[in-house]
Amino acid sequence: MKILQKIAWLTRKWNLSIRLFDLQLHDNLNSWGFHILAISYNHSVYSLLAFECRLPNGAEVKRFVVDHVDILFLRKPLNDWACDLEENAMWSGRTPTKLEEIAVALIGTIFK
Repeated sequence: MKILQKIAWLTRKWNLSIRLFDLQLHDNLNSWGFHILAISYNHSVYSLLAFECRLPNGAEVKRFVVDHVDILFLRKPLNDWACDLEENAMWSGRTPTKLEEIAVALIGTIFK
């Protein structure tokens, strides 16, 4: 029993789950979609390929809404980069280049 307690103590800060394929057919958030090779690490989800959407139901969802898109595990790193760039522009006064502005707009459109 001592070895199990030691393992539990050493892994207490781990938060990791791996799903090979996850299909959502109107789950508890009214989402439809799928995740292929989804890795959840420290409450952040990375997916090889993911797509989630909500269909219009006449009540709270008025039109087709895409909630989540991830391709090649890029959603979180690109969102972090765009967020850092926006914070630098706000706090340091550094103006982003035109290419950076286009990249941030594109990332915001694709990966919301």
